[in-house]
Amino acid sequence: LQEALKRDVDLAESVGPVHWKNAAVAASNLSQLLLFLGQLQDDPVSGTAGALYHARQAVSFADKSPDQFEKLAMRTVLAEAHVTSGHWTKAQEYFSVAAAMQRDLTPEQPLFGSLQAFQVCQLRLAQGRVSEVQTRAAYSLNNAHIAKNVSLLNVALSRLALAQAAFAGALAAGGESPLWGETERTFNQAVEDLRESGKMNHIPRGFLARAAFYRATGRLESAATDLSLVFDIAERSGMKLFLADHWLERARQDLAKTRPGTAERTASCTSARTALNAAEQLITQTRFHRRVPGLLMIGAELALACGDRATGSTMLDQLIGIVSSHNLWGFLPEIKRLASVHDLTDLTARLPQLDRQCARYDEAADAAFEVARTPVYADGLDDPTIDARLADPEFRQTLSDVLVASGYKPLDQTSIEEQRNDARNYIRQTEHNQGP
Repeated sequence: LQEALKRDVDLAESVGPVHWKNAAVAASNLSQLLLFLGQLQDDPVSGTAGALYHARQAVSFADKSPDQFEKLAMRTVLAEAHVTSGHWTKAQEYFSVAAAMQRDLTPEQPLFGSLQAFQVCQLRLAQGRVSEVQTRAAYSLNNAHIAKNVSLLNVALSRLALAQAAFAGALAAGGESPLWGETERTFNQAVEDLRESGKMNHIPRGFLARAAFYRATGRLESAATDLSLVFDIAERSGMKLFLADHWLERARQDLAKTRPGTAERTASCTSARTALNAAEQLITQTRFHRRVPGLLMIGAELALACGDRATGSTMLDQLIGIVSSHNLWGFLPEIKRLASVHDLTDLTARLPQLDRQCARYDEAADAAFEVARTPVYADGLDDPTIDARLADPEFRQTLSDVLVASGYKPLDQTSIEEQRNDARNYIRQTEHNQGP
């Protein structure tokens, strides 16, 4: 990849702007590879550049290209590198700039799709924006299906984000859900799609997310099976990012065995501590600071479960500082659970203030997202206008006949989003053919 990047840069410098896109893609690919391998920062000893450096390169090269989509896509690559490094504010800035570019580029489709949607959904989950993630993921999945050449990876990541959001929402509501079966089916489909896609740098995401779901629903054997698959892939490929996540989830699974009344409490505490130490070592080594809040959360839970209230309370204080400073409200339900289970009166007294701070953030984020998600139709073909046309039986039949003649499904066999999209395209094409 280093050689490919140098070749593309040399070509762009000698030939012209059109080749800067290739250089940007090469820098992006190298950045994402280094990210998965745990090489986020530059190595001063070897002199090799890290994922953040090449992500910045990708943005710089894309800005020299006439391709507007690459300019926004490379900013989401840089945003993800900042998220992984724990630079939450920087990540938010780049995602916001990319979102504005998306709205300018495709005002009728103002939200991210495909990989960009998944990247921003992961940040929003950490921020506790469950409803927003559900909307974004459903939007991305619908767009993937509307596109006639469906990308299996895009479908898989959209389904995975939907399942993660449903799971997070249920945990925030107390840990039980009548929709567990549907959530599990979505996880299963996402995992199968990821495996079928063959994208080894994404497959562990599915196993990790489903392992957490199995653990939370009491199926520790299934959780351990998924986690062992993550370890096999990460260890074999050298993807330290997933290896760190493996040890964090392993500690959680061991913690699930430490509840009062279980015979293996002491052994499980020891095993969980060993796994947490392994995760901490990797996070420190790679500067994978995105996982520091999770490390503190699990460390606090372990300390409390094993009787060390002082250490547990100290770690929760550190976690709350990070959560409130960076709006990582996705951790708040777990903080509340620990405060309740272990009767932490000092922490319980602080919860109303945290709730108010979270509510203020949500109110502002809701208003911003409502503006961001609203499409703009320059030709007036908004949803109500299209729905009125679709309510006309003659129009529906004509459009359906056109779709079938072109090799697609009849109109009534598609979703409302697909129907609207097909109707818009048909009306515009008809008007174009008719001329002024």
